[in-house]
Amino acid sequence: MSGKEWGKQSTNDNILGHFIFIGIFLFEVIIKALSLIFSNKEKARLSTEDPPNIKYNKSALSNKTTKELRSLLKDIDILSSLNKDNLIELIVWNQEALDKFRIEERKSQLLKMTNPELRTFLEGVEKTSRLNKPQLVEMILALEQKRKEKKSN
Repeated sequence: MSGKEWGKQSTNDNILGHFIFIGIFLFEVIIKALSLIFSNKEKARLSTEDPPNIKYNKSALSNKTTKELRSLLKDIDILSSLNKDNLIELIVWNQEALDKFRIEERKSQLLKMTNPELRTFLEGVEKTSRLNKPQLVEMILALEQKRKEKKSN
């Protein structure tokens, strides 16, 4: 082989070597990406299924009294593990929490009003002229609570 042919041959080999290297590299990247995708799908599928012993646990727990169940939950912070939808359901089904929510919503609504508007709710009540907005709101809420209690009796 002459020098010119050798240089062309080595350049062609270098180019071919680079293409082979790039091909192997891309193949490895695709394999890795596919393995990550399929392993994440498997993890997601497994996480949505109930653990195998959950039916046994529910059965065993249903045999406990309410008092025993409450004692199991006594020192456990349950609320931190609930998501927003679970918390909403809990509030909706608990009358005390729902009442507290309604009072907070009413308080927020009243705080948006002006002092003269708030005083119209307190017509006939003495010594309201020197009260500030938060005091007026608290007085209105207290009066509304008393009226609600009278209606329920």
